[in-house]
Amino acid sequence: MPTLDEHLRTFRRSLPPPDPAWPPEVRALVAYLHRHLFDPALRAATARQALGLRDHNVTSLFAACLGCGIRAYVNRRRVEAAQVLLRQTPAAVTEIALAVGYASLSTFHRVFRRATGLTPAAYRQAQKK
Repeated sequence: MPTLDEHLRTFRRSLPPPDPAWPPEVRALVAYLHRHLFDPALRAATARQALGLRDHNVTSLFAACLGCGIRAYVNRRRVEAAQVLLRQTPAAVTEIALAVGYASLSTFHRVFRRATGLTPAAYRQAQKK
């Protein structure tokens, strides 16, 4: 049975590459976010700083290209990864929360429920039916 890390590597490889039509700074930011997606220290400001990007300009471009802000994008991708782990592994919810980049279980629950309408445990149970 694959480990959580192996599942997450597979998930990361399945993410769509940045659209070539996007501005170069947005493509670079999306690529950076994909590389660091499961790092609990990932912050929009840190990503922008690491790439030498200006705050307002790249944030506006990002939202225009992807239809959401940087934090929302990261949360959406982390929830998608958590859904894979909840369906495909017996790992505890806490372990999954930590694996996908949430340092706080309560934050993971809140973000997951907002995205799916279910708690992680309820989502897993519903997938078994």
